[in-house]
Amino acid sequence: MSTRGPVAGGARPPRNPGGPAARGGGVGAAPNDAERWPYPPRLVEAWRQARQSLATHPGYWLASMVPWMPRDARGRPQAGPGPWGQRDADKKAAIQCAAKAVTGPERRRLAADALARRQGWLGPLEREGRARRLRLVATTDAVLGLASPGPLEVGLALHHVYGFPVLPGSSLKGVALRAARAARDPGIAEARYGTREGAAAVTILDGLPAEPWAVELDVMTPHFGGWYRDGRTPDDTESPVPVNFLVLRRSSAFEVALLARGPRDASHLDATVEDLRTGLDELGLGAKTAAGYGVFAVEPCPPPAGVAGEAGGAAATGPAAVAPARSAQASATLAQVAALRRNEVRGRLGGLLGTIGACPAGERAELVDALRRRLRELGLKDADLRELEKHHPDLRVQD
Repeated sequence: MSTRGPVAGGARPPRNPGGPAARGGGVGAAPNDAERWPYPPRLVEAWRQARQSLATHPGYWLASMVPWMPRDARGRPQAGPGPWGQRDADKKAAIQCAAKAVTGPERRRLAADALARRQGWLGPLEREGRARRLRLVATTDAVLGLASPGPLEVGLALHHVYGFPVLPGSSLKGVALRAARAARDPGIAEARYGTREGAAAVTILDGLPAEPWAVELDVMTPHFGGWYRDGRTPDDTESPVPVNFLVLRRSSAFEVALLARGPRDASHLDATVEDLRTGLDELGLGAKTAAGYGVFAVEPCPPPAGVAGEAGGAAATGPAAVAPARSAQASATLAQVAALRRNEVRGRLGGLLGTIGACPAGERAELVDALRRRLRELGLKDADLRELEKHHPDLRVQD
């Protein structure tokens, strides 16, 4: 936004850059905020009221609720002393308000209600075999929507109406497509996920938060800002500039739904699950995946009431058909198991078995089975497992 000419509502930057109205800034400050905003006074007053309540949609904090930051002739935010020295403090305070608003009780209630509504209409499709639900658990911190446009220059993928975090279905589809192209014939991948000429056989819906989930403040510290902005020769005399941003915290869980376009397309659901599992484990989701962000483990959700079990037999009905919920400790351990890599087996196996041993007794057998399956997925043969069992007796199949 240019600083030249009149601004909306008649508000102008203060003439005295070092005056008292300039020094009192920041989110939550100042009766004289109108002097720092290029907005009509009524909008400034609405902002003052909204910032007192964390029930405000988090997107407002990220997109609007920060004081005006003037820009130079090249469109870059002006830094330096005076009123604009509050810029970084204002941005950090706005991001902190967004984090509190995202994780507040109102947002959690909305997320739970939205997830329950979706599970309700998905139930009949699951019984017909045309839908599948998956639980995605973050094994590292994840960053989604970081490049969303706004005055803070950082963002978070939020539901546009309710304001809770989501895993965009388009991003999940892109990860699955990349994994499918690498593992299978490209023609099969395009038929499953669609092209410009044809619709996809499988639709991937947004991931909705499923407890536990949390958003927190993280920071990156770019060095050599002059090199990035102006092309100057980098040297060690420049001070690093911390940049705050929001992440989905490790162990946060989301529920994703897969829908077959028609009855004949239901055969693609199993392959889509494998594509997602491979893509989220090897490629990651969102930004900064090269730095270790965005790794998710994929777990199947319990089938809805009325779906027959693995053994065949009559269709079950009622609450007994739904598998009991795992403890938070067991879910976190499953996420660690799913994140295990081949080159980490010998170094991490003992620690994983110790973590399993600390879980509730009734869940240990399932966790050991999951660990053995993961070892087989990594290419270990029966002889390799027997060799590991000699050193780790807890890895043996439990009765």
